[in-house]
Amino acid sequence: MGVDLIKALTLLWALVVYGLPDGWDVALGARLSLGLDGVVLEVGVDPVGIYRRPPPWPWDGLCGLDALGMVFVNPNAAALGCADTLDHELGHVWQYRAYGLAYALTYHAYPGWWEPSRPWEEIPYSPRVLLHPLIRLAIPYDP
Repeated sequence: MGVDLIKALTLLWALVVYGLPDGWDVALGARLSLGLDGVVLEVGVDPVGIYRRPPPWPWDGLCGLDALGMVFVNPNAAALGCADTLDHELGHVWQYRAYGLAYALTYHAYPGWWEPSRPWEEIPYSPRVLLHPLIRLAIPYDP
């Protein structure tokens, strides 16, 4: 069993500071690995809390924010000129689920890799692949 410690700590921080989220986006995944030494079934679970409130300071003027285990959606996003904010931020959630720390470490240095050309109204491309879940359970099978 494995736990993404960074994601677990940010989710725990959000639960302590902001309480229970207004909603959840939960991804479930399963993979079967075949090898010479046996078969392994990997199951992954990745819950992300959705808070419908302005992002924390200093990002409180943004329409939304993805923070590795939680998503903030500003209720005033439409007034700020943004459309589909929740879908946009969930696109970033899926980018982390697919690319892991490579996404988190390169986002601020190279935002053009991760953001669409018009981020206030477009949804970023993200493959729906759960390679980096919060919890990963490996179940070996050795007949």
